[in-house]
Amino acid sequence: MGKRGSSKLTRENKTIDLYCKRCRKSLHVAYELTGDMESPVLLNITMKCTCCTRVVTFKNYKERQIVERMKNDKYYI
Repeated sequence: MGKRGSSKLTRENKTIDLYCKRCRKSLHVAYELTGDMESPVLLNITMKCTCCTRVVTFKNYKERQIVERMKNDKYYI
């Protein structure tokens, strides 16, 4: 059998929560890594912060950029 029930998170299946860079509040969106560092992330998705009403659009983001800039499984955009 495989390791289906394993709770150990690896870099390939880690979930990253997205936060607003301006007000530091959660955007209530999480991204699960695929393991392919060159794959696009949430291409042309627009999100709005519920606290400060800042609007964010992902354009030309790769998984590598997300992984390099995240802190404690949080990514501030």
